[in-house]
Amino acid sequence: MRRPSPLVYVCLVALIAALFPYDSGLNADALGLAPSSGHPLGTDAVGRDVALRLFGGLRPLVFGGGTALLVALGVGVPLGALAGARGGPVALGVRGAASAVAVIPAVPLVLLLGLLLGHGALPLGLAWGVASAPAVTQAIYQRVDASRRADRLLALVAHGIPEPVAVARHLVWNNAGDVLRVQCARILATFLAMETALSYLGRAGVAEPDPSWGNMLAMAMGAGAGRNPAAVASPVFVIAVVGGALWWAALGRRLADSGRSRWAPQAAVVLAANDLEVSTAERALVRLSSLIVPRGTVTAVLGASGTGKSLLLRAIAGILPPGVRASGVVARPPLAWVAQDGRESLDPLRTVRQQVTADDATLLLSGFPAQRLDCWPHTLSGGEAQRAALLAALTGSGPALLLADEPTTGLDPRARRTLTAALREFTQRPDRPSVVFVTHDRRLLAGFADAVVEIGVPGGASPSGEPVPGQPGGAPLAEAAGLAVFAGLTRHPGRWTGGPVVRDIDLVVAPGETVGIIGESGVGKTTLLRALAGLCASRGALSVLGADPRCGKPQGVQLLWQDPGTSLDPAIPLRQMLAISARLSGERSVKEALARVGLTHRADALSSELSGGERRRASLAQVWLAGARLVLADEPTAALDAPRAIEALSLLQDLVGPTGGIVIASHDLALVLPLCHRVYVLHEGTCVDVFSPAEQRDPARHPFARALVDAG
Repeated sequence: MRRPSPLVYVCLVALIAALFPYDSGLNADALGLAPSSGHPLGTDAVGRDVALRLFGGLRPLVFGGGTALLVALGVGVPLGALAGARGGPVALGVRGAASAVAVIPAVPLVLLLGLLLGHGALPLGLAWGVASAPAVTQAIYQRVDASRRADRLLALVAHGIPEPVAVARHLVWNNAGDVLRVQCARILATFLAMETALSYLGRAGVAEPDPSWGNMLAMAMGAGAGRNPAAVASPVFVIAVVGGALWWAALGRRLADSGRSRWAPQAAVVLAANDLEVSTAERALVRLSSLIVPRGTVTAVLGASGTGKSLLLRAIAGILPPGVRASGVVARPPLAWVAQDGRESLDPLRTVRQQVTADDATLLLSGFPAQRLDCWPHTLSGGEAQRAALLAALTGSGPALLLADEPTTGLDPRARRTLTAALREFTQRPDRPSVVFVTHDRRLLAGFADAVVEIGVPGGASPSGEPVPGQPGGAPLAEAAGLAVFAGLTRHPGRWTGGPVVRDIDLVVAPGETVGIIGESGVGKTTLLRALAGLCASRGALSVLGADPRCGKPQGVQLLWQDPGTSLDPAIPLRQMLAISARLSGERSVKEALARVGLTHRADALSSELSGGERRRASLAQVWLAGARLVLADEPTAALDAPRAIEALSLLQDLVGPTGGIVIASHDLALVLPLCHRVYVLHEGTCVDVFSPAEQRDPARHPFARALVDAG
C-alpha cells in the first residue's frame, strides 16, 4: 500500500490546529504572565494564553489562504490551460486579460476589494486570490503551450483521448504539477506576509478578538514586552518558520546545482574523459574507461539502441536528467550541444532568425534554407529542426567542441551527405574545433569519422527476422483524390493561411498493404500523414476506414510519431500510460502488450528513463492496445540501429496483422522500400512519381525519384 505524501500530514496537522479551541475571554487575574507550567508561553496583555492563541492564529492562513488558493487556481488553471491548448486568438485574449489585472498593484487591489467585501480572513483570501490568478494563468499557459508546440497534445488527441481529458490530466495534472505546487506555496506565503502586516497595522486585516499572529504581535508590542517577552518572540518565531517553509517550497525547486566543468586545455586535445560512469541509484548505465578527442577531429559513438550513447554524450556535456549522475574525470572545453530532437535545442517562443546570427557561409554550412529563417520551431519538419539546431550551435561563441546526438535523424539520404560534409568542414576552421556525434548509421563513417567509440550491446529482445510485405486485398482502408493539405487544424477548415503544404495527392491503401512516402526533408510527408488522421485541414476527396477524418477522428487509425516520446506522458510509469491505451479498445491487456514488445522488465519506468529504442517499442504497444487497423508511421526507424530498426518494422507488421494497413514516411530507404507495395515520391509540394519497388526494371521513373533512391 502506497504511503501518503508528507504534505498530507502537514495539511492535516494545520487543519486540526486551525480548528483547535482557544480561550478568547479576558482574564484580569493573569495579565502579561511569564511562561509557567500552566501557560507554556505565558499570557498576553489581557490575560489570554499565548500558546493557544498561536494555534488559533493558523485560522487566517488555513481559511483565508485556502480561499485564495481556491480562487486563484479555480480561475487561473482553467484559463491558462485553455489558452495553452488552443493558442492563437484565445491565448492572446486570455493573456491580455491576465496582464491587465497583473499590472494593478496587488496591495491596493486587496485593500479596494477589502473595502467592498469587508475585513477578515475570508474576504482577504478572496481578494488575494483574485490578485494571484494572473500569475497562475501565465504559469499554466507556458507549460501547456510548450507541450502543445511539442505536439504532445496532438499525439494524445490522435491516440483517442478526449481533448479536455488530455489537457486536464496529462498536460496540467501530470506535467504541470510542479508549477501548481510552486504557485500554491507562493500564494500561501504571500498571503501570510500580507495578512500579518495588515493585521499588525490595524483593522485592514484580522481584527481583535479573532486570533492572528499579526494582531498578537501588535498587542504585545503596544503593551510593552517587559512583562512577558515570549508574547513578542513567539509570533515572530512562528511567522519566520512558517513563512520560510512556504517560501522554500516555492523557490527550493528552482534551485539547481550548477556544477562547473573542469577544463584543463591542452594543445592538441579538446576533450579528455577518464573512468567515466553514468549511473542511477540502482545500477550503472554506461561505462567508458577513456575518451580522448584531438583537436580538429570527428569521433563517432556507435552502439545498439539502449546502450547509453545519448547518456554518455549528456554526461560529457554536463546535462544529465534528474536521478542520473556521472562519476569520473572530464576535462571539457566550451562546447555546443545539438539534441537528437532538434526542437529541444531551440527556443519555442522565438523564430529561428531571432536565435542565430548566421552569415551566408554558416547558413550554407548548416544546410538550413534561408527562406525558413522567420519560421517558428514548431512549424519546422524534423530535418529542418535538426539543421536549425546545428545552425544555432555553429553561430554561438565559437565552441571548441560540438556534441551532436543523432544529427542525421529525419534527413533524406542527400541531406545526410550534405550534413556530414558540413561537419567535416566545420572542423577545418582556423580554431580547429572537434565533433563528437552519436549515430546508428555505419555508412556515415567512411571518409567522415576519424575515430570510433563503440558502446557494448546490452541484453534485450532480439530481432525476429527480416520483415516482408504482406498480401494486399479487399476494400481500401484509405483513399485520397486531388487532396491538398494545409497547416490549419481540421476543426477550423476555413482558417488555413497561405497555400497548401502538399497538393494534388492521389493515394490508395488496401488491407494488408504497406505504402511508402518518401521525399526530401520539409516536403510535407508528416503533414500528409496528419491529414490522413484528420489532424490537418485539407481540401479534396478523402476517406479513411470508410469515413471522412475531417468530420471526426476515425476509429482504428493511429499515428506513430517520429519522436516516440511525444505520445508518452513523461510523468507516469509506462504501465499506467499503456493502461490508458488499453481502455480505448477494452479488448487487450497491458501485460500482453508489454510481452509483445519486450518491455515487461521496464513496466514501471518513466519515459525519460527509456532509451530511444525502448520508447519506440512502447509507442508500438500503444498502437496495438488501441486496436489500430491503419497505422501512419512517421520515421519509424529514426534513431534506431539496423537490428533494432528491423525489429521495430517486424513488430509493426505483426501488431497490425494481415488485414491492416501501414503508411510509412521515411528517409531510411534501404530498410523501408523492400517492405512497400507502392511508394509515393513527394517533391516541391506534390507527388511526382508512384512506383513499386518489386518491379524488376527501373521502378522509379522521375529523375528526382531515381536520384533519391540511388542516394538511399
